[in-house]
Amino acid sequence: MIPTNEGSPSLSTVQVLIIDTRSDAFDEFIAYLEREYEIRTTTVYDTNRISEYDDVDCVIGSPFLTEHSDNKSLETQIADTAVPTILFYEDETTASQMLTAGADRCIRYNGRQIEAQAAHVAATLRQELRHQRTRRALRNEIEFIHHSFDAHNDILFAIDLDGNLIFWNKKLNEITGYPDAEIYEMSPADFITMDCAEPLSAAISRAISNDCVKKQVTLITKDDNKIPYEFVGTLLEDDSDNVIGIWVTGRDITDRERRERMLEDQSERLSVLKRLNEIIRDTHQTLVRASTREEIEQAVCANLVSENAYRFAWIGEQRAVDEDVEPREWAGLEDNGLDDRSDPDERSKERVTAETIIETSRMRVARSTADSSTVVSWQETALEPEYQSTIAIPLVYRETTHGVLCLHSSWSNSFDETERTVLKELGETIGYAFSAAECRRALVSDAVIELEFILRDRSIFTLDLTARTECRVTLDGIVERSDGMLAEFVTVTGVDPETVLDIAEEREEMDIALISEHNGESVFRLISESSSTVSLADQGGIIREGVAEDGEGHLVFELPQGADVHALVDAIQNLYSETELVAQRTRERTSTRGAEFRATFDDTLTDRQRQTLKTAYFSGYFEWPRESTGDEIAASFDISGPTFHEHLRAGQRKLLRAFIEHGPETRR
Repeated sequence: MIPTNEGSPSLSTVQVLIIDTRSDAFDEFIAYLEREYEIRTTTVYDTNRISEYDDVDCVIGSPFLTEHSDNKSLETQIADTAVPTILFYEDETTASQMLTAGADRCIRYNGRQIEAQAAHVAATLRQELRHQRTRRALRNEIEFIHHSFDAHNDILFAIDLDGNLIFWNKKLNEITGYPDAEIYEMSPADFITMDCAEPLSAAISRAISNDCVKKQVTLITKDDNKIPYEFVGTLLEDDSDNVIGIWVTGRDITDRERRERMLEDQSERLSVLKRLNEIIRDTHQTLVRASTREEIEQAVCANLVSENAYRFAWIGEQRAVDEDVEPREWAGLEDNGLDDRSDPDERSKERVTAETIIETSRMRVARSTADSSTVVSWQETALEPEYQSTIAIPLVYRETTHGVLCLHSSWSNSFDETERTVLKELGETIGYAFSAAECRRALVSDAVIELEFILRDRSIFTLDLTARTECRVTLDGIVERSDGMLAEFVTVTGVDPETVLDIAEEREEMDIALISEHNGESVFRLISESSSTVSLADQGGIIREGVAEDGEGHLVFELPQGADVHALVDAIQNLYSETELVAQRTRERTSTRGAEFRATFDDTLTDRQRQTLKTAYFSGYFEWPRESTGDEIAASFDISGPTFHEHLRAGQRKLLRAFIEHGPETRR
């Protein structure tokens, strides 16, 4: 709102500069003006000195100026004066020149009517001062508006009905990087990307019809940076309500879009986790039914890409020849898979590949395909541009890594902590399923591979024992306990049991118990996390023979035909130093009836019944005379004697039923 000045301003505070040429007649007029209207005056007699007085409210020139001064010089002085200028004249030509030069009023001088002339000057002075104050208020308000617009955080500009820019604030300059001189030559369409130009033009047309319109566009700067903006346009109208243009406000919505994307991602991730839990449940059920590694791999990959949980899944294993990871099974890729794709020519030392995942048995995540420090081999070749995140999960059971599972997602921030935990457990389950499948194949396959090793690692208790006592240790068997650890039953000859127990006390991780002693032979049960057979039994085969003597171990390991011999040899040699593979043989089983009977019988036993039968057998319970009592074996399980005998009788009954009837009994 421009302030108005009601009434006439008082002249008592007005300071007037009088320009005269020493005329007594005009002196009388000035005196009358001061006396009757209380106007304060200062008189100068040199027009060149007008600019020296910058604190006056008005300049009044006498009618005699043009007689004694240069009109051109006077015109220049008047043009430079910022306050109202009133000139008396006698010659109309002079008056016209002064008005052209910038004088505000020219009054014809009549020396005989001083009172009337003074009243006229006073009225004119009041009017000019009122106009001056109005102009000053208007100028101040315009400056305030411009300052407010320039200080605004949003872009503000106005366009006419032809789409030409007629006003903008400094924010437009700051954001786009264009100076005013260039913006003068531009249109609104020059500040947005080409794909937004046509929608913006349509929005402007709607604004003229609908009074207001909102549109999201991509603003492009002089440096080619792209910023999401939301523009709101409203109509500009004149006093007669005629539309003369559009007023536009533009706001940076980068943060808002980021928040919206985060909410969308969170919602999508919750949906993915829900689907993932369902997929994991289905996968677990499939793993129980699958009998071969190939079936497990197919089921896992197919389940993980179902319901669009992941775009691509593949399982790989390390080749024995060049140690590269070769994909065995995959699902989700839209073309023919990985067969026609080649590995990158060079592997950067700074990059984490599928090979290192297998070597380190550590899960790794790449949250973006642009993340060059954590990627997986085949990522460059297996991923399409829409695949944004990758996770590599080692398939580990106990100390053995059976391969790697790689999943690729369409979201750049996939695989949060919760999802990683679920997938890590899935990797362990798959590793266990692989190990179980290899064990089953070892039992039923006609052709087997025998590997013979020599071990000299003194960290193995049995080797250290034979080196220090010159005894002989024979591996009798292995029983898996309910806590997942393995108990080794060994027979020691050539040393008294007390010496064995004393040496075992040096190993805090070792749990040893004397089971029986007869005719110079002692049977011990060994439980240790670092036990050699714990790791070797996980490789998918069967330990056929194990003997330790003179600090050296002799181990015969049996694998099913087609097993990964290279992986087994590497695993053993990595676990124990000074380990040598001395023989590799392939042979046919003489008969499979024993394996079939054993598999049939084993399927009917519960875990506790199986553990009880094996422990009783290796503890000499079935020998005569008995080398261990039922109570002693029950104590080793931390169960009561009657409970031990209940499990033992149930196992014996199933054994006889399987032998006599050759048919499985329902597990109970």
